[in-house]
Amino acid sequence: MADAARAIDSHLERAAAADRMAMDAMIGQRLSAASMQDLENRYLAAQFEAARLAEAKDAAEQRAHARWIELAEANDKLRRARLALEKIDALAVKVAERGAIREAALAELMAEEDRKPAEPQATSC
Repeated sequence: MADAARAIDSHLERAAAADRMAMDAMIGQRLSAASMQDLENRYLAAQFEAARLAEAKDAAEQRAHARWIELAEANDKLRRARLALEKIDALAVKVAERGAIREAALAELMAEEDRKPAEPQATSC
């Protein structure tokens, strides 16, 4: 976008300089229809080029705006993904804590069963 603006400024400066040179060259000269037509053609060409560059600038601004929107959407998507990942991490921590509690309870039950006296086995006749 800045390149397009610089190109327009540069073109306008060159066109103005060319017009001044053409006018300076005509000072003291007789004006003819051909020289007037040449001057008009230069002016129209410069005007056409300025319009073309302005359209290019507008197109560049539209592309920059579209990219800005895409970037904002990507940033929002990244933010939502980070939040989801944080939730998943928190859930993983809770699951690990619950698993550790269950393992401790199971180990305690196993230890209690190991400490129980063995029950006499029934014999069959």
